[in-house]
Amino acid sequence: MTTPVEAWDLEHRPLPRFETGPGRVVVVSAHPDDETLAVGGLMMALARAGARLTLVVATDGEAAFPGWDEAARVRLGRRRRDEMSAALAALGLDGVPVTWMGFPDSRLDRGELASALEPVLRHADVCLAPWPDDPHPDHRAAGLAARDAAGPATAVWGYPLWTWVWQDPAVTDLPWAAAAAHRLAPADRSAKRSAVAAFGSQVRPGPGGEEPIVDAGARRHFDLPVEVVFRLPGPASTPLDRFEGLYSAGPDPWGTATRAYERRKRAVTLASLPRARYGPALDAGSGSGVLTAALAARCDRILALDGAAGAVDATRAATAGLANVSVVQAGLPAGLPAGPFDLLVFSEVLYYLSLDDLAGTLDRAEVAARPGTDLVAVDWRPVTPDAPRDADSAHRQLLGRPGWQMLVEHREPEFLLHVLRRR
Repeated sequence: MTTPVEAWDLEHRPLPRFETGPGRVVVVSAHPDDETLAVGGLMMALARAGARLTLVVATDGEAAFPGWDEAARVRLGRRRRDEMSAALAALGLDGVPVTWMGFPDSRLDRGELASALEPVLRHADVCLAPWPDDPHPDHRAAGLAARDAAGPATAVWGYPLWTWVWQDPAVTDLPWAAAAAHRLAPADRSAKRSAVAAFGSQVRPGPGGEEPIVDAGARRHFDLPVEVVFRLPGPASTPLDRFEGLYSAGPDPWGTATRAYERRKRAVTLASLPRARYGPALDAGSGSGVLTAALAARCDRILALDGAAGAVDATRAATAGLANVSVVQAGLPAGLPAGPFDLLVFSEVLYYLSLDDLAGTLDRAEVAARPGTDLVAVDWRPVTPDAPRDADSAHRQLLGRPGWQMLVEHREPEFLLHVLRRR
């Protein structure tokens, strides 16, 4: 069901203005029309400000109607390319170069797309790509691929599409602190309306009487005089100041002791431990200490560490009276001790690390482990606005290490858990 456009109230939400100017801007789209629907007005404004625009379309959008046979899909893909040309002309952007990747619609692979995007994004100043938590798997893949491929000098912004149409703002948590808005002048709004109408295969019923992909309710969302994008974090590790600020407001900023999600994740984590009892254990990134206290019941002794002083204080309070728990302030990777440990736990920490810091942490984990040591990694899967990567990316790096055997894999929309054993 389409969410009423008034529910988000984007027109009246106080958001900073997206700053336009000269530079190289790469716009990544999962399907022809994504960019027009979400940021057609912003693209026009960027072009007027002197930006050099390049458009990359990952798929031809040929699978919009799943029941169609292969021949019909090929025809639809060709039509959507033609529609894209007409839409760009309506926006006054018919000179913008378009790179068609030709990846399969509805089966977009993040890794393949990231590899294809790397040379395109190498010298980009700005990248606009689908918001990775948009409720469409191709949008997620395209947004994460753009972030994976972008270099440290490229500012990556995610544009939502179906988030506005399908999701309820009362229960959808968006990182408004990382948002920026572009407000369309009446002439640009009219041009965008014409560009959207150019995608006849999407805005009109299908030849078999199928409902339009972009129906009247959806078009009301994309006809607003405001477009909203969210800044994706860069590749550096999240600074400790960010966590100190969170703990200054209270000892449990994520509600680890009370939230249903946290309670369930903790129960699954504990149930996934292959052994009933461990000797020395390490909880790296102990946070509020709630998981540390639960692990203490299964370990002879446990060393909890965290780089944030507020987290160390919270862990000490949560484990007060537990003689087998020691708590120290130390960050990753440098603070990970040599061990040896029988159990290594990384809960909600790996995706906050840069590529190099994550590699260094995993190197040190291998030194701290002995044959038979178990390693537990559990992380939040949606995009975190202050983290350089997501759970899937961090765990893929972990699973690529040959010195470990995977024992447990648990996937849910909200979190990803792996248990590995040192060979």
